[in-house]
Amino acid sequence: RAFALDTLFPSISRPDHQITHSVPVIIGCFWLVRSTAIENVGMLDEGFFIYAEDFDWCKRFRSAKWDIVYYPKTSAIHYGGASSSNEKMRFNLEMRRAMMRYYRKHKGMLAQSTIFIIALIHEVIRIAGQLARLLVSKNDREVPLYKIQRSWSSIAWLLKFEWINFK
Repeated sequence: RAFALDTLFPSISRPDHQITHSVPVIIGCFWLVRSTAIENVGMLDEGFFIYAEDFDWCKRFRSAKWDIVYYPKTSAIHYGGASSSNEKMRFNLEMRRAMMRYYRKHKGMLAQSTIFIIALIHEVIRIAGQLARLLVSKNDREVPLYKIQRSWSSIAWLLKFEWINFK
């Protein structure tokens, strides 16, 4: 997603939501889990404040040879962003922190370094895109300035600098 490949190749990233099938991860807004599976792999890792705990749990289930299955014949309403809507900047950093923790925990130093570099490149590209948007549009300045600030804060966090307030 960092380089918009999911947009360029939608068939790769969008599975059929009409059929039951095994998946690598189910996003954590609605799960049914066997108690024997939980006894086997343990509860959610409390080291994840928010974000990536679902990736971690699914990875642990797969490692313990449990199958993760998407089942389309049920539904739930998930109000995405309800937890983070009031503090978008903070939760953007929490997402970064969670993914770095996940890669450190499960994939090792090379993968963590790779995701670090991808995140930096991703944020630099986002800043460049928003700067271009500012140059083209004279009216809407608030959104691009916010997105530049968000990306800059993410870069600062990745580089271990203090929060940088960009106005």
